[in-house]
Amino acid sequence: MDEGERDALTEQSVALRQELKVWEREFAAGNNGQKAGREDIKQNSHIAQKYKDYNRIRDILAGKIPAKPLPKQKPKASPEGSAPRPSKRKSPSNTHGTPAKRRAVVESETPSQQRPQP
Repeated sequence: MDEGERDALTEQSVALRQELKVWEREFAAGNNGQKAGREDIKQNSHIAQKYKDYNRIRDILAGKIPAKPLPKQKPKASPEGSAPRPSKRKSPSNTHGTPAKRRAVVESETPSQQRPQP
């Protein structure tokens, strides 16, 4: 983000914050000094949108989100229309029913001499 964009966002942030502070003071004055809660803010859609804009601008200035949202990538259309393509390899759904590979039996005993059969 260049310096001009940063200055413009900073000015917007300051202006929104001032508007929100004025509204908060007016709300408190009209409600026996009680501060506005989340529900009070949600009930006033105009103020709720200002809070969203203010928080988004603050996040951009802090570097938490990009200044310009990335364009959404469109999925590539398949030649057959919108039919889903099957995956190349399908994993078995029940791997426990498949018999395991037989392992070579390793004899642990030492081979003995051939004994003549009686």
